[in-house]
Amino acid sequence: MSMKTYSWMFRITAWSIIVTLVVILCEVLAHFYLKQRLGTLASLYKQNPNMGYFHVPKMKINFNFEDNGFHSTHDVSINSKWLRDKERTYDKQEKVHRILVLGDSMVFAHQVEKERRFTEILESELNRVNNKNHYEVINAGVNGYGTVNELLFFLHEGFKYQPDTVVLSFCMNNDVLDNSRILLRKEKPYFIDRPYYILEDGVLSLRNYPCKSLIINLSSIYRIISNATGYYFPKFVEWTNGYGLLSS
Repeated sequence: MSMKTYSWMFRITAWSIIVTLVVILCEVLAHFYLKQRLGTLASLYKQNPNMGYFHVPKMKINFNFEDNGFHSTHDVSINSKWLRDKERTYDKQEKVHRILVLGDSMVFAHQVEKERRFTEILESELNRVNNKNHYEVINAGVNGYGTVNELLFFLHEGFKYQPDTVVLSFCMNNDVLDNSRILLRKEKPYFIDRPYYILEDGVLSLRNYPCKSLIINLSSIYRIISNATGYYFPKFVEWTNGYGLLSS
C-alpha cells in the first residue's frame, strides 16, 4: 500500500474521529439545554406511540414550587398504571361510582401535594355526604395535554377503568393552542412529539398516529432540529413526517 493511500486513510480516520467527538459534544450540550428548558418534570415523561407521550410508571421526583408567596416542596409520584393517583384496579367493585377526570396540568397539579388537588377533595366530599354508593375519582391529568391526547388516552386506557362519569377539564388559556400544530410550534417549540388532527374536506383526520419518530427518544440534537424545522418550515416537516423522518 502506497504512502499516498496511507495518507488518505489517516485523514479520513482523523476527520471521522473529530466529527464523532463534535457530535457527542453537541449532543451533551443539547441534552443539558433541553433539560434546563423543560425543567425537573421532564423526567416524568416518555414518548408513547398512542398518546404522543405519557408518564413513566412508578417514577417519583421531589418538586419545589414557589409563586406569589406560595411555597410547597413535595413528592410527585406516578403509580403503576402511569397516573399521578393512588393505585387503582381496572375492575370496579359493586356500588362504586367511578368518575374519570381528563385534563392537563390544571388536573395533574404538580404545584401542590396530591391530597390538595380538587379530584382528591371531590372524592372525599362525595363519600362524606353519600352513604349509598362509594365514589372513586380518578385523576388522569397529564401536563401539556390537549383534548386530542385526552381523547386518545380514553380510547386506549381510560375506558378500562369502566367510568360511570367522565369529566373533561378544559383550560381556555392553552387547550386550544395545544390542539394546533402551528400555534404549539410558536409557543412551545420543544414539546414532545404527539398525534394531531387536521381538517380535510370538512372531516377531522388523525395524523402522526401512531408516533413514528422513535429516534426522538435518543437524540437531543434531533429534537431541537426537528422542532426548529417545524417552526420555520412546517410544509417540509409535513412531507417528511410521512416517512417518519421528522416529528411534525
